[in-house]
Amino acid sequence: LIGAKAGDNVDVKVTFPENYGAKDLAGKEALFKVTVKQVKEKQVPKADDEFASEVSEFDTLDEYKKDIKKQIKDERAGSEVENHVIAKVVENAEVELPEPMVATQLEQMFYDYARRMEQQGIPMEQYMQITGMTPTSLKAQMRETAVKNIKTSLVLDAIQKKEKITASEDKFEEELQRISDQYRMKKEDFVKTLT
Repeated sequence: LIGAKAGDNVDVKVTFPENYGAKDLAGKEALFKVTVKQVKEKQVPKADDEFASEVSEFDTLDEYKKDIKKQIKDERAGSEVENHVIAKVVENAEVELPEPMVATQLEQMFYDYARRMEQQGIPMEQYMQITGMTPTSLKAQMRETAVKNIKTSLVLDAIQKKEKITASEDKFEEELQRISDQYRMKKEDFVKTLT
């Protein structure tokens, strides 16, 4: 598609690899007839001192980079410890999960996956054809993660209730603001993405 303009009709010939997921397409040639609807170019701002001063409290790009590296390092270290502790607690917890709970989690994960695919411009039906998967086989692959997610959620809920852990409205708003800032969004816009 390189060099194509909006309105162009282009034929794209593709040979699927021999080890392609959908066995009926493996090694075969395909012709995709493409109509270019529009062409966009991402405009990336120049990374310089002016940029750093506009998006941060720092005057230079070097100071801004150092701060970002420190934040990432601190966040990664905290997350790794947190995740390790949670994983150990969940691993040692004995929880019986009702099958309807697992099925509901799998449906939600499947729906989320389908939505992400469609946001990338790949309808789920097309994804299934390309990969040779079915909703059932994809959910089977997701099952272990679904069980782990449910167990983690139930264990954390139990700990929260037993220890009477609550978050004040101020702490909640502070965390929303922190996450919004992280994504460089207005808090109100970030909240809309959650609903």
